Amino acid sequence: MVADLARYEGHGLSFSHPRGWEISEESNDDAITITVTSSGCSFFTLVVMDPPQDPEDVIEQIVETYREIYPEMDEYPHFIPAGAPGMHAARELDFVCLDVVTTVALHAFRTGERTLMTLVQGPDKELEDISPLLEAIAKSVQADDGIEQDHSASDE
Repeated sequence: MVADLARYEGHGLSFSHPRGWEISEESNDDAITITVTSSGCSFFTLVVMDPPQDPEDVIEQIVETYREIYPEMDEYPHFIPAGAPGMHAARELDFVCLDVVTTVALHAFRTGERTLMTLVQGPDKELEDISPLLEAIAKSVQADDGIEQDHSASDE
């Protein structure tokens, strides 16, 4: 799937995203949240935490929040490439909402001065078509300290 891409730059971060997708930002004292929303139900979220937090703790907090809402949720380990720099944690979640299976991919990692967490979520039916675009957004994340997410390998 080829898309006309634009580049987001702000808060010491950059990433590519499909032109025309909606971008929103929220911030508080400890985090900045940037969300890129497709024309459907799928979205990509990047959370920048400063001061840094342990990536595993970040993922566990998010998993627990989802589990409170969707107690029947399934949780799976999510592949992290062996050469990925820094501390990493990742999970994949599946749950049913309104008779629709939804998948969430979570990845948190340290960049030295802060922790970045990406969340990709969408209904499975929609993800069949849009997943490559969401994965491309996640793979393109770069922090001003030169750290990028490395998702180049697959979990086979």
